[in-house]
Amino acid sequence: MKPGDHIKTDRRDALKLARCLRNQEVTPIYIPSIDDEAVRDYLRMVCDFKEDLRRNKQRFVHFLNRLGKKYDEGDYWTIKYRSWLKKLKLDQNIHQEVFNEYFTAVEESELKIERMTEKIEEIAAKERYNEKVAKLKCFKGIDTLTALTFVAEIGDFRRF
Repeated sequence: MKPGDHIKTDRRDALKLARCLRNQEVTPIYIPSIDDEAVRDYLRMVCDFKEDLRRNKQRFVHFLNRLGKKYDEGDYWTIKYRSWLKKLKLDQNIHQEVFNEYFTAVEESELKIERMTEKIEEIAAKERYNEKVAKLKCFKGIDTLTALTFVAEIGDFRRF
């Protein structure tokens, strides 16, 4: 750094910016379209609902644990676990009501997410996103939601 370079003025900033532009060291920013912004909002909403589902399940399991109703036959939220839940009867009427409300909240959240996932598949199939989403889905662990999120959030991959 030369002496005097640390002084900041509009003139020096303009000269530095002009040099960077001349040397093509500046890349343009990506401004998402209105459609991209809407898709981004939808995807963020889906993530919010998935988090709500996780919390609903967690609350339900904690409630059952407080009552001493522990499931020891495998993983939670499997078909076997749900079958166990449907057979479970609680002694107190109020506890049964709490159980029913928690279980209903979980099921409703799952149905919402299922509908939203179908909508995500529709969006990803649109010509605007189809090719990029398909390429990203080739990577292990990347499903439609993740791929569409990358495409909508990043926009133009040539920036990288």
